[in-house]
Amino acid sequence: LIGDPPPDGVTKVFDQDNSPGYVFDRSSNVGQSAAAHLPNPFFRDFSLIFNIKPTSTKPAVIFSITDPTQNIMYVGVKLSAVEKGKQYIIFYYTEPDSQSSYEAARFSVPSMLNTWTRFSISVLNEHVSLYFNCDSDPQIITFERSPDDMDLDAGAGVFVGHASGADPDKFL
Repeated sequence: LIGDPPPDGVTKVFDQDNSPGYVFDRSSNVGQSAAAHLPNPFFRDFSLIFNIKPTSTKPAVIFSITDPTQNIMYVGVKLSAVEKGKQYIIFYYTEPDSQSSYEAARFSVPSMLNTWTRFSISVLNEHVSLYFNCDSDPQIITFERSPDDMDLDAGAGVFVGHASGADPDKFL
């Protein structure tokens, strides 16, 4: 999704394990057609894996799949603002034809500010699991969703570091 070389507003860096990473500035705009990268219908059960180093205490979307108007996150992961050394990892899962993005799960974690942090979010049946720092004992939240497939509308987008118009908070 990001490409090599990365687009304007994105700088390639390396983490403590010499794995590539990317620094996003306020001008970054990484997004493409979901149809070019994702199956349709979208996976019912899936996992998203992240290795991030937030440089801001502000809220930030780190990944999203949006509707064609880029007003709703079908699937999204957002960090809340840091407060008292803690923050939330928020998972959005919104059924098509909904009028607004739906927060399906919210996980409390220590602040990740200026720290390389790995975590994954796994969706299996009606459960969302957070594996924070590769912990083998996840936090699990149950949520309701339709048994129907998630059909992505033509023109749906996939974004890294923001959610376009669906949420103004960019990852920095």
